[in-house]
Amino acid sequence: MYNEDQHLSESIAVIIPAHEAERWIVDCLDAISVQTHEIAEVVVIDDGSKDATSELVRAWSRAHPVPRLRLIRLAEPHGPSAARNVGWRGAEATWIAFCDADDLWHPTHLSVLASAARETRGHLICSDVVPFTDSPPAWQLHLTPIVRCIEEPTLALFRSNFIPQSAVLVRRECLEAVGGYDETRRLCEDYDVWARMAPTFNLVQVQQQTVGRRLHPAQASVKLLAGLHQASWPVREFLRHNRSPERSDAWGSAEADVAEHLLREAWRCRNHGIFSGTLEAVRHWTGAMDVVAMWSKRRPWYWPFRMVQGVYDCLPSGVKAAWQSIRFRNQPDV
Repeated sequence: MYNEDQHLSESIAVIIPAHEAERWIVDCLDAISVQTHEIAEVVVIDDGSKDATSELVRAWSRAHPVPRLRLIRLAEPHGPSAARNVGWRGAEATWIAFCDADDLWHPTHLSVLASAARETRGHLICSDVVPFTDSPPAWQLHLTPIVRCIEEPTLALFRSNFIPQSAVLVRRECLEAVGGYDETRRLCEDYDVWARMAPTFNLVQVQQQTVGRRLHPAQASVKLLAGLHQASWPVREFLRHNRSPERSDAWGSAEADVAEHLLREAWRCRNHGIFSGTLEAVRHWTGAMDVVAMWSKRRPWYWPFRMVQGVYDCLPSGVKAAWQSIRFRNQPDV
């Protein structure tokens, strides 16, 4: 499917979904404009923004001559899945690179991914992210990044979604084969599309931080965390359905590890329904029986734990800081 003679530098399209992104869109475009690898086209999809996102993109385009920057404005917000689908389907390039409007790329981002694509003949290549808030990302770059072909993508994705949305370079034909993003999804839409690619296409990971992922206070909200938790369940069930029968031991270990992680996160979601639903969902995982038994014993302590946590939440910040300091000092040396 991959032709070594293909001139990759002329066939990369950058897709930027943007909704109410006036605070970040200029920084995002600035980061893309200084890429050391050639870009064929940049497509910004304004997903029904009511702010000045579109005006800022037009002004930036007039001031910065970049190859074929196009703005597609949707009259009403349709969500990130629909915006990305509009973008990649309207692009003419062979390779698609996604970047959310609030994220940033290191200047070498596309060069790193394109080099890995040539080296491995992968269909989807991703790099690592570095989180940042108001200050610029603190890039940690290696002279020779490690390029890793994922041997069992289905199992690897079942363990975790290791593919950041803004760190992806993917062949257009892969998106076409799986039908693109599920537009009914508002959460875990990227996890879902990678899972549908995993059984068929080659996934490659480059261990290099080339994407800055901007953190917002809303990303830590209990409501969002609970929604992400629930949205990931159908994806993991799809991956389990497509698991390799001959790797039952590996899948048993993965089920135990993932069940432990999910139940621990559900316990912290402050939503008894999420925790109970998670506990019931993992009961049929053969490898997770011991984990389920352990957490079933903890179940009666859920509401007492919530009461103690509620009291802790009401404490002054100074008291919380002192308590955390005491806990840290009492930790055993490793």
